[in-house]
Amino acid sequence: MWIVSVGLMVLSGQLLFVVLGPWLKHEHGFSAGGITVVVLGIGVCELVASTYAIRLTDRWGGRRSMTRGGMLIVPASMVFAAGQRSLVIGLVALGIGVLGFEFAIVSAVSVATTLVPGSPAAGLGLMVTAGTLGRATGVATGTWLYEHHGAATPTVVGAVVATAMVVLSLRNQRGQQPTSPGSIGRTASTNF
Repeated sequence: MWIVSVGLMVLSGQLLFVVLGPWLKHEHGFSAGGITVVVLGIGVCELVASTYAIRLTDRWGGRRSMTRGGMLIVPASMVFAAGQRSLVIGLVALGIGVLGFEFAIVSAVSVATTLVPGSPAAGLGLMVTAGTLGRATGVATGTWLYEHHGAATPTVVGAVVATAMVVLSLRNQRGQQPTSPGSIGRTASTNF
């Protein structure tokens, strides 16, 4: 079930991110250069989130960290949908969504390497596959939704998907005991 959570998390993030370029261009008149500046700013958000994921994931645990990062996607998507006519509100919401997504995806790597006992690459491969499916679905669906219903619709759908990911992740964590480094393989085999 954790792999499904990863796919949903990537799908929800993609539904938020896919609107960025068209929204800046069509709704706010940004040029290619202006969009590039915004994307560089988003890169800074990614760097900050990755840094904090590195610092906090070992303390909180990978699954809990991924869930917490995913939780940020929900309000970020809803705030973007409600406030997208405002450039400032939209950019702040997108920035928060990027922070949550990047924190979640970096945290997910720590779990992926423990999914298949004795085969960290296999677990990581499963995570990448789930992420690729989520990304492809998000690009296709988000683009279609944007073209037919505007920028708010893909982000609302993304919030619903992120909520499903959080609920599924919390359900999977219920009753799970914290793992010590020596018990990771045993725990991973029971949670896959």
